Amino acid sequence: MRRQLFARYPTLASAQLPAQAKTILRSELIEVDRLWRNVDLVSFTNDAGKTETGIFKYFTEMARARHHWAEHKLLLHLPPHPLLPRYTRTVLDENSGRVVGFCAEYFSGRNLLQASPRVLKLSWLKELMHLVDELNLTCGMVHGDIWPANLMVNEATDEIKLLDFGGAQPLVEQGTGSGYMYDNALIDVQKLVTTVYRIIAHKLPELTLWAEIPTWDWPQHPHTKLDHSIPEYQRLLSDWVARRQELLANGGDQPRRKKQKKMSQEWPCRAKLSEILKFNRALCCPPYKPPPVETEPAENPWVTWERPATKDLVPGVVMLANGKKAG
Repeated sequence: MRRQLFARYPTLASAQLPAQAKTILRSELIEVDRLWRNVDLVSFTNDAGKTETGIFKYFTEMARARHHWAEHKLLLHLPPHPLLPRYTRTVLDENSGRVVGFCAEYFSGRNLLQASPRVLKLSWLKELMHLVDELNLTCGMVHGDIWPANLMVNEATDEIKLLDFGGAQPLVEQGTGSGYMYDNALIDVQKLVTTVYRIIAHKLPELTLWAEIPTWDWPQHPHTKLDHSIPEYQRLLSDWVARRQELLANGGDQPRRKKQKKMSQEWPCRAKLSEILKFNRALCCPPYKPPPVETEPAENPWVTWERPATKDLVPGVVMLANGKKAG
């Protein structure tokens, strides 16, 4: 018998979002496109009365709940940065008022995994390196999932953004047994170095010491577009890797470590996470299935979300994010 997974959603109070969180009903979002699993392009009317386009991210099963809440809360707490997505709204179910997702700003561009040609400007790489340093050494966190698909570029506006913070974790000292996934102070440095090689060569580097990658003879793929010579990219990365390794080896990050310890204790994605997740356990059917909507008590955490399959969408028919027709 086929098993189905269900998600339960927390109330706004149990989500414990900061005061600056703005809310919007799911029925106020107009579906523009379905970009990826649990990721839609939507439009809505903002506080100024103008139409705003955004990315609506949500979860429909327990497997995505932790990543979803990590990104949702992290975007609310991170300081504004031109290379980071901007949080715009927390999305509530229009009937129960429970939190079903969040919206972030829409960035028009192409990710560097699918783009052809793949464009990587030296100035963008410098910005990314500064961003990684700021995240690691100032905010005390790691992104943990830097790779070409999470880098969006727009040549017309000369911008690059780092997306998808669902796997972000507090940065801790290596070997401390913290229980966090990324127990390595240089994990983001390693991932950015391998990502640049992958963008330029259109292939993964061979298994080797990652810090040696900038010293290799890098082949440039015909569908890669650079604005400087490959040796300039390599020198930039080599100097950066050496600085970060020296900082770690010489204990020059001592002030940062104290901040990181405090950050780990106050990590926004940890706060009451266990209380949130107990509302989002995946349940199997059978032996259990949610009661009918009309018999659900007010405190029941189930949310009705009957969206038509993508293949059943009718061109020209405007749909809301809750699966109902607009108007």
